[in-house]
Amino acid sequence: MHGCPDLADHEKWMQRHDQLQRETGRLAERVRRRTGSLVRTFDRVLEVLGSLGYVDGFALTAKGETLRRVYAETDLVVVEAMHRGVWRDLDPAELAACASSLVYETRGADGPPGDPPVAPTRAVEAALDALAELQEEVHAHEQAGGLTLTRELDPGFADLAYRWARGDPLEDVLAAEDITPGDFVRVTKQLIDLLRQVALVAEDPALAATARAAVDACQRGVVAYSGLL
Repeated sequence: MHGCPDLADHEKWMQRHDQLQRETGRLAERVRRRTGSLVRTFDRVLEVLGSLGYVDGFALTAKGETLRRVYAETDLVVVEAMHRGVWRDLDPAELAACASSLVYETRGADGPPGDPPVAPTRAVEAALDALAELQEEVHAHEQAGGLTLTRELDPGFADLAYRWARGDPLEDVLAAEDITPGDFVRVTKQLIDLLRQVALVAEDPALAATARAAVDACQRGVVAYSGLL
């Protein structure tokens, strides 16, 4: 071997082989740890869903089938609100106000204000309180499983959504609020998307009809025009 004319090249490739083996071993270990972490997270999510009645073992319940069709960061709260009748007696503008708390997030590092804004009606106030209780309940189940999946609700857009869905002019809606027209349109379109989902998946025909009416009420003026651009 010592007399091999290509010995230097062979040694170089052996070193490269050893280096690749070490790198492969490190990558395999990282994949193993991450896979184990994903499996543990999946098991915890499954426990949370089971504790709230969305799965029975690995099978979806009726609530689970509803959840499967809702796409939102606050999907658990959305489905719980529908199944518990939180929005049952609201009119379209009131439903828009309540649903906005599930999509709106106050900009900035401070998050939602400490003192919630005044609700436009007593029905909205009661429904927002019920949603907050649902969020706390869901969060408690998540914490028990070592998870944080559902973000805090933010009622900061509720009055704007209510007045817009009621038919108030844009300049009046934004007059006393610290929000730009662009942000208003963006949040309202997110709200419309959620309301459409509620209209599609709600088992209560009255709630589905109210959600469709709320979509129509919000999809007007600058919001409707922005969708054409």
